[in-house]
Amino acid sequence: MATAQSNLHKSFPTLADDGEEYDNKGNNGRLSGGASPLLSMQNRKQALYSISSAFAVATAGVVSSTVFPPAASAFDRTFPVELTDIDDNKSGNSGVLIGQRSNSQQRKQNAELTKKKLDQNLATFNVKNDLLPSATWGLALFFASGSRSNPLATPLANLLYDKKKEKWLEDRNAGLFSAPPLPFLVLLGFVFLILGTATQYVLLQLAEGDSGVCGQLAGVSLIGGGFFEIGRIASGEKRMTRDEKDRAVQLNEEFNEFAENRLKPGGNCHRTDIVKSFRRYYAKYRQSDSQEYPLTDLEIEKLLRFWNQKKNQGKAEMSSSGFYYGIQINADADVFA
Repeated sequence: MATAQSNLHKSFPTLADDGEEYDNKGNNGRLSGGASPLLSMQNRKQALYSISSAFAVATAGVVSSTVFPPAASAFDRTFPVELTDIDDNKSGNSGVLIGQRSNSQQRKQNAELTKKKLDQNLATFNVKNDLLPSATWGLALFFASGSRSNPLATPLANLLYDKKKEKWLEDRNAGLFSAPPLPFLVLLGFVFLILGTATQYVLLQLAEGDSGVCGQLAGVSLIGGGFFEIGRIASGEKRMTRDEKDRAVQLNEEFNEFAENRLKPGGNCHRTDIVKSFRRYYAKYRQSDSQEYPLTDLEIEKLLRFWNQKKNQGKAEMSSSGFYYGIQINADADVFA
């Protein structure tokens, strides 16, 4: 702007109060040399060009400073977190205590420390951080695979014990459940601890060393494995013992005999009538709460369904109200029971 004003003063002559023109050197009178009006017009154009150039430069500077701000400093500014007056009597100073927020370098250092810790978790197992998740994974795998009936138990027992001498192992090879001895359970627990440790290590690699996430996942898996075990017990999918197997075989044989003598095709009957007729046919089952021969109505109904599917080939259909269509009780034979 100063350059433009200087050019303007150089280009235009000044006018006195009486209308006479002065030259740029302050001499009174007409412009030296008798300048023509054409020359005065050129000077005015040159001054206008100088003003416009200075204005364009100033505008460009303002726009550039707004659009492209100066580069930030290498360190973040610090801001006060808490302001506390300093006691002049104790410290002898006046001012404030400023708790500085972490700057970019501190955040970078914290990120590097976190990454270093994760790398350490990946490199070596920490007993404090990884033992509990590993044991949890082992217990979760134990329940999810069937607890004492898991598929690893029988092959491992065949490697360590003589199946001809061990009654429990003979029952397991026959597809039945038998409680293994305590030393074998301890060994089985150690095997699942190794499996849990391997699972923890693999998941630690996938989680980039975050042992906390692996521990949480192990806890959730343990809860899920517990629900699986409870579901197998409730649904009857657990293997039967030899005594339970012998009793089930005996009940099926007895119901087959009852059906052959007391049931006949055609007609319909309610399932409770069949239960009552079965109890009348076998006197030892007259009382459902008998201590010597306990047998509930639900068990007899299961025997009926099993017989209808296997022996009767599903010819009788049961309605939602409990009536079987296609079979009926032989009243002539049942009256003498």
